[in-house]
Amino acid sequence: MKKLLFSFMFSLVLGVGFSQCGCTKLVFIIDNSGSVSTTEFTDMKRSIDTISAQLLRQYPGSEITVLQYASQNATNHTYAISVPFTTNTTTAQTWSRAYATGGTVNSGYFQDHLPGSLEKMRRDSIWYAGKSVDLITGACNTRVFLFTDAAYGGTGCCSHLINNGLATLALPNYGEYNLHKSTFLSEWTVYHVTFGTNTTAQQAGAAISSKGGSYAGTRALNPGDPQGAGGPRKYYSFAGFQLSQQNVDTALANINAGSFSAQFPNDTICLGDSARFSSNVTFPTSYVSWNFGDGNSDTVISPSHLYAAAGIYQVTFIVWSDDSTCKDTLTQPVVVNPTLVADFLSDTVCLSSATTFTNTTTGSISSLSWDFGDGSGSTFIPDTTHVYALPGTIPVTLIVKSSSVCSDTITKNVVINDLPNTQFSISNQCQFVNTSPVNITTTSIPASLATMDWAWDFGDGGVSLLQNPTYAFNTVGSYTVQLIATTDKMCADTFSLPIVINPKPVASYDAGVACLTQATTFADLSTVSSGVITNWAWNIPGFPTVPSPVYTFPTGGAFPITLTVTTDSACTDDTTINIVVRPLPIPDFNFSPLEIFVFDTKVCFANNTTGALGYLWDFDFAGPTGTSILTSPCTVTFPSDSERKYNVKLLAINQYGCKDSINKEVSILDGFILYAPNTFTPNGDGNNELFKVFVEGIVEYEIFIFDRWGEEIFHSTDPTDSWDGKYNGLMSQTDAYVYRIIVKSKNNVTKEFIGQIKITK
Repeated sequence: MKKLLFSFMFSLVLGVGFSQCGCTKLVFIIDNSGSVSTTEFTDMKRSIDTISAQLLRQYPGSEITVLQYASQNATNHTYAISVPFTTNTTTAQTWSRAYATGGTVNSGYFQDHLPGSLEKMRRDSIWYAGKSVDLITGACNTRVFLFTDAAYGGTGCCSHLINNGLATLALPNYGEYNLHKSTFLSEWTVYHVTFGTNTTAQQAGAAISSKGGSYAGTRALNPGDPQGAGGPRKYYSFAGFQLSQQNVDTALANINAGSFSAQFPNDTICLGDSARFSSNVTFPTSYVSWNFGDGNSDTVISPSHLYAAAGIYQVTFIVWSDDSTCKDTLTQPVVVNPTLVADFLSDTVCLSSATTFTNTTTGSISSLSWDFGDGSGSTFIPDTTHVYALPGTIPVTLIVKSSSVCSDTITKNVVINDLPNTQFSISNQCQFVNTSPVNITTTSIPASLATMDWAWDFGDGGVSLLQNPTYAFNTVGSYTVQLIATTDKMCADTFSLPIVINPKPVASYDAGVACLTQATTFADLSTVSSGVITNWAWNIPGFPTVPSPVYTFPTGGAFPITLTVTTDSACTDDTTINIVVRPLPIPDFNFSPLEIFVFDTKVCFANNTTGALGYLWDFDFAGPTGTSILTSPCTVTFPSDSERKYNVKLLAINQYGCKDSINKEVSILDGFILYAPNTFTPNGDGNNELFKVFVEGIVEYEIFIFDRWGEEIFHSTDPTDSWDGKYNGLMSQTDAYVYRIIVKSKNNVTKEFIGQIKITK
């Protein structure tokens, strides 16, 4: 009995794992077509990571690789090696989706054609010694786990488990799978999510998988399968990719079959993992009994047991010999560590702000790692922050472990809301003139600009909520214009620029009274508070650019005259005055007498002007009487000292102030008056009896009278003398007689006058 006990105690494997066949290489092949949703892919990853974690804990020496496959069309197939072979649990779980979801046929990675992708892997020789997924080196067993939702396949597009008549380089039907099995002695397990009850697809999946599965439906035959056609196969049809612990245990059992001895659990058991027991009995036995210490028992040589709660359990193993004469018992504690339940909280932030991650995992943690979903991560920091470079919904994974290598993984989506890049341009402007800042704000999603809120602050108290406002500054100065752009998720960005508001000039001018055909002066009166006016533009003929131009209107009427002024800051102002061109008065006058002599210089002026209210006379000689404002000055005494011509000017002014003048010459003659009658009647009747010459203004006088024969009959040098018609005392006959008068004026001018005088009865 003691010998038996001794032998048993040393042959029972307690707490030490070993492999009967050396090692196992486990290959996960993942359908990553567009039909696999983000939720399905997350479930798939969680299931695979759970299998990986328990496998690497319970079967030291095993290795794991993860491959993802997809197709763009019937001939363009691809794959990605997401995890090269590894024995590290963290490395085995650090992977994400290789291809995008959704899309349309021939647009993006949409289809799944596994034979085509296997053909590409084969041609790339990834399986061979020294290659990226080496299945040769180490002489390990090869287990392939396929996760797919593919259909049976055929000649069309786009979901294929087999290559049934499709024109592609892949081997027909199950050829690629059979070649892999015969070359690498691989055994296949298929986890298949089909759409409804797609028995054809299920039959294809069952034909691909190796023996030992659970599918009970009609199976398609695969006569070329090197592991045998038909029979039980490791094929599982599910509604989703989230595996239960029982499914995980089944997967591990499939790996164990023909590969590993069980392991007597020690402190590496985690609540939720199945504890595996085995014995190595050195004598024939017909009965074994296991008491798991929680009220449950089993009678198989190498059982597995799932504990319901964490704790330390005393496990008893009893073995009898075939004849029941030998019996031995071994009791050893098994530690079931508490479950780690990974969880965390995260906040929703705007781009460029740090997202805060708060670890809320329950259970004792010895290590943890974060995968922030953008290619970065961190370790050993329970609570952390991370700044993302791009907006979007990003899957973040937290992996936690306890000191006994119990682990859990959780993936949650965090939302990084888009942050606008607020920008605008603006130029210096003039006072009172609208400025229109150019809003050039951008976002990662241009369509979100339509829902943006805008808040403009122009720095002088003015605001606007428009995307592209216009605004006029009323006060000169320097201001800071600010724009705050806010998305519908309340993510805001602020941008500011300075602006200088230059003074606007005040255009003004004075044109006085514009009179027809007379020059009008436009006097610039424009001002500016600072700077200088550098340009003047007038809309009068010739378009002068001087401050005060002169212009003569050729016609009467009303004319809108505009002055535009520009400063050295390019600020402008204009003013328009309706200039009314007034008519001129029409001056005119005459005077009498027309012949004026120095001996009598009195002149009477008669004003004949029309359209005037006032007058100014200039008689062209000095003294208080040389001018007059009378309408018609009738007695004007000109100087009498000499003969002279005077330029008399009449200036007429109308009610508008328009003036016009006229000049006329008034001559003062240094002359005399001479009057000789042309007939007289010396008949004694007392009327017109004498011929007398009247003169005035002379200093010498001489008269001769001749008959028709030229005989002188009268002569005198006395201007007061007269002829009585007699010659030598006798009355001359009735006839015409000739007189000759010679006079000298006061200015020594001698003149001669010849005329006729008649004697009548």
